[in-house]
Amino acid sequence: RMTADSLNLLGILRLDRRDYSEAAKLFRDAFGRYRDALGDSHPDTLAAEGNLAMSLYYLGQLAEAEDLQRDIAAKSRSDGGFGVKLTNLRNLARTLQHRGKAAEALQLAHESLDLQRQRNGADSRPYALALRELALAERATGDDAAA
Repeated sequence: RMTADSLNLLGILRLDRRDYSEAAKLFRDAFGRYRDALGDSHPDTLAAEGNLAMSLYYLGQLAEAEDLQRDIAAKSRSDGGFGVKLTNLRNLARTLQHRGKAAEALQLAHESLDLQRQRNGADSRPYALALRELALAERATGDDAAA
């Protein structure tokens, strides 16, 4: 598990440096190690899978990123897994927008907003950011009035 943690942290460093190809390799390795040690639905496994998905997103491999993000959505819990679920919903919505699936992205933006309100309240900065993401999703569907 310590090796998986180290690989994941190195992947984050590579992602921050925009070395997406190397980040993807590190995240893929970390994800496999977490999955083997902790199982498919453990928050650390899901976080590493999400990191892999985002590195693929930045590499333009949107179909594979979407597949991974949908996998995370199917496995993440709505109870104690708020952080993983919220991050993944936002990332999946972004991926779907770039793939031309604006209506589905809008639905996920609404779901993300609701979870963010439950987690942090309607007066929080994270909620305000989720509102902004919802407005962008509404604009992408052509609903400038709602945005």
